[in-house]
Amino acid sequence: MIAWFTDKLAAFELDQVLRSKSHPGVFTRHRAGFINNRVHVLAILFSVFVAIWACINFAFFVFPLAASLFVGLLLAALAFVSLAIVCRWDPTIAHARIGIAFLLGISAAVFIFSNELLSGAVLTTSGRIAAASYALLPLVLLISLGLFPLVAFELILFTFPVVSVFVVAYLTNVSMALPTFVVLAILFVLILCGIVAGANSISQLQLMRQMFQESLRDPLTRAINRHSGETILQLHIAQIRRKPAPLCVAFLDLDNFKEINDRFGHDAGDGVLRCMADLLRTSLREGDTLIRWAGDEFLIIMPHAKSGDASLRLEMLIERAKFPRIGNTTLTWSGGIAEWPSEAKNFGWQDLVALADSRMYRAKGAGRNRVLTS
Repeated sequence: MIAWFTDKLAAFELDQVLRSKSHPGVFTRHRAGFINNRVHVLAILFSVFVAIWACINFAFFVFPLAASLFVGLLLAALAFVSLAIVCRWDPTIAHARIGIAFLLGISAAVFIFSNELLSGAVLTTSGRIAAASYALLPLVLLISLGLFPLVAFELILFTFPVVSVFVVAYLTNVSMALPTFVVLAILFVLILCGIVAGANSISQLQLMRQMFQESLRDPLTRAINRHSGETILQLHIAQIRRKPAPLCVAFLDLDNFKEINDRFGHDAGDGVLRCMADLLRTSLREGDTLIRWAGDEFLIIMPHAKSGDASLRLEMLIERAKFPRIGNTTLTWSGGIAEWPSEAKNFGWQDLVALADSRMYRAKGAGRNRVLTS
């Protein structure tokens, strides 16, 4: 039983569920963008719902009370609209958390405001039913948390204030004149909804991670695909602009690959690409990234590496690797290396790749099966 439980924990990758610091930067950016989009949609839906709710109050409460609720809910609707407009920030996890905090904060303010007005009011039977609907706001908030892919730390960070608002409201006698057993029942359901929403949120996170990891990969070579590779390179450049450090990119291309495809067919060509990707992976350090750029072209991102070190590693790989033979053709590759910031400090990542690409073509012109750094 203990071994089974340990295996389950390992498969679940507990550290990835507890905190977001262990997530790769690209995934964190993707998750933050997803959360911001959900905040945007929910803010629009809440603004419409609250505006309608503000008008419905006139059917259940007398004029002064209904008018006060109308003004408060209308302000809340405007706040939700403002959140929907501004939540399209640059997708960082800090901005995503701020968006959720504002979404919950506006709703909690509506709950507290309505409780203050309704707690001392004389209500009709229909008014008491309408007042009870305000007590369900914390339930709505907790259920909405289940729509976001959150780690356990974030769930605690957002769930605790929501439950606390309801408990404090009850303890300070701001309970809309509800019977004690009703309040306790709502509190029980609140906790239950929090558990269910938390489980759903973590399940979303795990599913997102799995789908994201699959979307990163080229299905043939299992290298990172170009679209994801461009994002990774952008993040590396942004990071080293803040904290200067060398970074090299190596652009590699198989020699005479078209001839192999033409003579032996695409299945043989696919096998060659898989083999070459496996060989290239043997030269990677921890933190390096292998990208299938296009066709038989590969790009390697090597942070904290200078061009001389990167060139030495690739030349050693060329000398020692056991390249497969297809018919009478021995497979080789040519490559070019460019370094940031010494060669492209004032340019973007596209210029860095273009420089490495041009050196790769010069390597082919110089006789192939070599790597050039200038």
